[in-house]
Amino acid sequence: MNPFRIRTERLDLIPATLQILESDRDDRRKLARLIDAAVPGSWPPPLLDDETLSEFIRMTAENADPFFITWYWVRDDRVPIE
Repeated sequence: MNPFRIRTERLDLIPATLQILESDRDDRRKLARLIDAAVPGSWPPPLLDDETLSEFIRMTAENADPFFITWYWVRDDRVPIE
């Protein structure tokens, strides 16, 4: 598990590593394993197109902006509903 993951009762925020971003582009099964979540068939969302994802990968790989970070938001459906 990523030590910088932020967990709430129903949401996990996972900082995107180079490995996660490349998996998002190349291997959705691996992405699912890395973020410990089911990746829906509708993935990726409209604003995460190939150009955007490639730029995120470039920025992360080159450490182009030390303040750049993107997050994967994962809804935790395993929480029982009262």
